[in-house]
Amino acid sequence: MTNFRNIRYEWYQTDSNLNISFFLKTTVSKNVNVTIKDTHISVEAEDTSQPGSRWLQKVDLSHEIDPAKCNYEVLSTKVEMKLSKKIGGQRWESLEKTAMTEADDTKPHYPSSSKTGPKDWDEIDRKAAAEEKPEGEQALNALFQKIFKDGNDETRRAMMKSFTESGGTVLSTNWDEVGKGRVEVKPPDGMEAKKYEL
Repeated sequence: MTNFRNIRYEWYQTDSNLNISFFLKTTVSKNVNVTIKDTHISVEAEDTSQPGSRWLQKVDLSHEIDPAKCNYEVLSTKVEMKLSKKIGGQRWESLEKTAMTEADDTKPHYPSSSKTGPKDWDEIDRKAAAEEKPEGEQALNALFQKIFKDGNDETRRAMMKSFTESGGTVLSTNWDEVGKGRVEVKPPDGMEAKKYEL
């Protein structure tokens, strides 16, 4: 029966690559096999110091790599791998896939030089949009929409009747006044209303 032993490894990353060192004395190992796929890598070797024993380390990667741009080198004390990230500039929080990294795959990653760590710019953008207050005509329209939405049936009926009958020059919330008759066009000061024939 073959006994598999794990291989100790360390890793670090740059914007475009992952560099992994698998510590394995090749003087006591032979037949080193390295596998590099999109989402996983493995190193396997025969352990000549213990008959029936093999070295094996499989890693399911937290993100995708580009196998065509990856390479490795077998040295006397370790196996060095240089893996090319599929998405350049993406910061990997961990080498191995976890439940957290699976959920995090959909979010874009931005480089950061902040001393407090990376910022979630999408969240900051959402907060800024929520805090923005409309100005000018937008604020006026928002106020009218709020009055219409929060008003009772008579208020809404008065607003619709006064606005449509006056050609958009009058907006009243008083049904007692608007309900008595036709609402006349009242242009702003210095302007005159003209009738258009269709």
